[in-house]
Formats: sequence, structure tokens, C-alpha cells
Amino acid sequence: MRCFFKTPIWILIFVFSCADKPQIDSNTASVYRTNLGFALMDLEYYEDAIRFYERALKIYPNYPEGYSNLAFAYMKVGQTDLALSTYLNEAEKKPQSFVVRNNLGFTYLKLGDLENAIKQFQISVKLNSNSLNSYRNLISAYLQAKRYNKAILSLTNFLQLKPDDFDGLSKLGGAYFENNQFEKAEEALREALTINPNHEGVLMNLGIVLFKQNKWKESKDTFQKIMLLNIHNSEAQRLYQITLNKIKNY
Repeated sequence: MRCFFKTPIWILIFVFSCADKPQIDSNTASVYRTNLGFALMDLEYYEDAIRFYERALKIYPNYPEGYSNLAFAYMKVGQTDLALSTYLNEAEKKPQSFVVRNNLGFTYLKLGDLENAIKQFQISVKLNSNSLNSYRNLISAYLQAKRYNKAILSLTNFLQLKPDDFDGLSKLGGAYFENNQFEKAEEALREALTINPNHEGVLMNLGIVLFKQNKWKESKDTFQKIMLLNIHNSEAQRLYQITLNKIKNY
């Protein structure tokens, strides 16, 4: 016989013994259902968790955490469209929540809708200018959209909150590079390397930035350092040879 739930039996016993007792008010019953959803999510029973979250919202539609929980579960099973509609519903109920706006932006990003993703991340940052996660998502969206001036501004604000963030400094260097601001790119990349001196990707970008500024010896030395760190890095070997030839022919 086919079983409707894949849920462990101890959870089902708890549901039928607690969640549907007539003396429990609708808010409490909704909380029971939501907590069971959490337990199921931890066990990766995502479809069953969705059933409990959906039931929780039917019992008590204004339950504050219900929509986020349900949308997150939808995302886990790849139902991004349903996640989007759920987050939109939650945003109507909690328009001042920066977390909801950030989640909504991330969902738009998953759907490939950069414009709406950026809009929601902008709102999230405006609602809470200290949210590092909102800034990170906004920056990633700007970079994907090739809006480098906007990315640079957001990265600058982000780094005021977290000056020693390696990823932020690396992205700032990359954004300056894409914007043809090579001196500023070099400055940001060198600062990133004070945090992680042997990061091959950042060293590679620095070598290219130096080459663009005709600083060929420094560029060659940077590519050589990468080769010492990783003898199998063929791109570093190729760029080292190009830079070496440039020096010889200068």
C-alpha cells in the first residue's frame, strides 16, 4: 500500500495528538504545524514540510513566519515560481521587512530577473543599511548586470561596514578593472592580498592589472609567484611568457 507521507512516525504521532486538538487556538495550532515543518526540513523531507507549512497558513493566515518558511521549502524542491508568489504575499503583509525583500530579490535572481532582483535588494539595503547580506546580494546583482559604477558604490559602502572583507576587496578590484580604472583596481587587489597573500585568483587579476598599466616587471613577478604556488597553473605560465616577451622587446 502506498503511503501518503514519507514522514517519520514519531512526527505523525505528534501531529495528530497535538495540532488538531479542538481546545488549541488557531495561532498555536499554526505554530505546531510550522515547528513540525522545521523538523521535516532538517530531515530533508521537503515535500512533507510544504504540506505542514501550507496547512499552518490556512489555519492562521497572519502567522508571521509562515510565508518565509513555506517559500524556503518551495525553493528547496525547485518550485521557484511558487516561492516567488509566496514571498510577494509576505512582502505585502510585511513591507518594511528587509529580510523579506532580500529573500524576494534572491528569488528573482534565481529566476534570471536581474531588474526586479536589483530593485528588491535596493529596498532591502534602504530598509537596513547595516545588512551585510543584503549588500552582498545587491553587489552580485550589479556585477551580473555589468553596472560597475553602481557595484563600486555599493562595495565602498559595504567595506565601510566591514573593511577587512577579502571577498569585498577582491570584487572591488574586479569592478574597477571592468571600469578601466586600473590604478584603483591595483590598490583594492593589493589590499585584498594583505588578508590572503597567496590567493591565486586575486594574484592573477593583479598581474593583469599591472600589465594593463605597463608595469611589466611587477606583472611578471606576480605571475611567477603564482607559478611557484601552483606549477600546474597553465594560464599563469602563458601570461608569464607574454609578459617576459614584452620586457625583452621593450
